[in-house]
Amino acid sequence: MKIYLVALIATTLAACSSHPLEAPSSPAFVNEVPDNWLQAQTEKSQEKIEYIQSHQTAYDWFANFAFSEVDGIPYIALKLLPKLAPELWGSEENFLDAVGLFVDERQRSYPVARGIGFSGLSRTAAQGDIDYASFTCGACHIGRVRLENGQMDYLDGGVNTTFNIVQFRVKLYQTLQKAYAGETGDNKYQVLTQKLLNALDAVHQQNPHYFYNNYQSAGRNFNADYEAAQIALFKKNAGQTIQQFAQRAETEYEGFGALIAKNYQGIESAMLEGFPGMADATGLSAINGYIEMRNIPIVKWFARVILPPEPGITDFMSVWEQDKRRASWDESHKRLINGGGQWNGNVPIPIYRNLIAMLTLGLEKTDVRVAAFAEELLDGLPASPYPLL
Repeated sequence: MKIYLVALIATTLAACSSHPLEAPSSPAFVNEVPDNWLQAQTEKSQEKIEYIQSHQTAYDWFANFAFSEVDGIPYIALKLLPKLAPELWGSEENFLDAVGLFVDERQRSYPVARGIGFSGLSRTAAQGDIDYASFTCGACHIGRVRLENGQMDYLDGGVNTTFNIVQFRVKLYQTLQKAYAGETGDNKYQVLTQKLLNALDAVHQQNPHYFYNNYQSAGRNFNADYEAAQIALFKKNAGQTIQQFAQRAETEYEGFGALIAKNYQGIESAMLEGFPGMADATGLSAINGYIEMRNIPIVKWFARVILPPEPGITDFMSVWEQDKRRASWDESHKRLINGGGQWNGNVPIPIYRNLIAMLTLGLEKTDVRVAAFAEELLDGLPASPYPLL
């Protein structure tokens, strides 16, 4: 070993003497450091504000609109989770803070945390079906940082480093298990339904704006009348709706457990805790396929093949300035180069990139309008300037 180390050092020194170390060449383009950073910071922030204002509709769809109009978690059931298990969800004012979704101070009247949308926002008709809730693009891609003066600076198109999607699924599963109170089979869904309906009546009697906070958006009023109509629709088929919601939450939890068992042996507990600002997006996409195949007797033994063969956990990405990430066609080699979506640039078409990200939730009917408006917004969305001095 000593002879090997001496030879290695000698070879390295000889190489250095014959080929002196040189500083790396400068990149093709480097932004100059502003002489007055405070002024430059202010200008860049104003540029971003004006850009969003000129793309307000696209921004609203990116930030607030659910990935599906007819799929997800029944919105009323979502808002009642802290009533079923307050020890898991904390303050009712923003119970989703428990999984890293925050109330955006720029829209205090919004009835739920930033990153959650409900189908009443995007549905053509004001009523007709219950509202379903699901994540929005903003759940992962609107972050925030607290400045030295105590104010929040919001990073639209940046990264929400506190959002823990795994913890959301785990806490949802734990909430259901608590609500069942030891009941099994179909009885447990009946118990859950009754507890949700009891909680619903209690909160609505106390506050007719409990679920929607009298929110207004694009000419639509989510007022007491809207709320009362939604409650009536929810109660009409509550048993079936709640059972479907609970069964889906349970199977997604079990599917994630299968993914952990396959690819994260030795760190199962850490994976169930989740990592804020990160997710195994490939695995989350595959879980629903695994669940469906597992329930088919003839092929259930091959269900594990659906799950990815390797871990795929990654950080959430910043998604601003997508115009700088466009792919171009290399005619000589017949290939796309210099750009594309996702971490390895393997998705050259922007709307497909957005749809792939949305499909990680496993929703049966994904709203393509969200992907289209996200493309419109993100193509030229300026990056947020570094927020500190």
